[in-house]
Amino acid sequence: SLALAVPPLVWLMIAFFVAFGVVIALLKDVPDIEGDAVFGVRTFSVRAGARRVFAACVAALLAMFVGFAAGLGLLVQSVPAKCFLVCAQLCFAAWIWRSSRAVDADDSPQVYQYYMKVWGLFYLEYLLLPLAMLI
Repeated sequence: SLALAVPPLVWLMIAFFVAFGVVIALLKDVPDIEGDAVFGVRTFSVRAGARRVFAACVAALLAMFVGFAAGLGLLVQSVPAKCFLVCAQLCFAAWIWRSSRAVDADDSPQVYQYYMKVWGLFYLEYLLLPLAMLI
């Protein structure tokens, strides 16, 4: 079966990036809430409110990065790669928390800037994971 042929580390990465994609999609709607409401687009952000969705996205990102760090700590075999990746994920979680505290969820430009930085973090992960496996 396919599930048996795919290593647990790959499943962890798949779960992480799928969840990351969902959070990015939710976060993307927060700065657009005013226009969506005016045009009758009933996004999750319009229905739940910018503050709630932003807070939920930050909480999800924190849980994802801490969980990813734990999973990497268990599944990566190389000790140097394991240390590098776990430390990186925890640093990213700290950055997510710290930088989110400066964002007013009702200020669309601030949320958009945060969203773009989260996108950057998404691409940084794609760079770090293969590089870490070379350590």
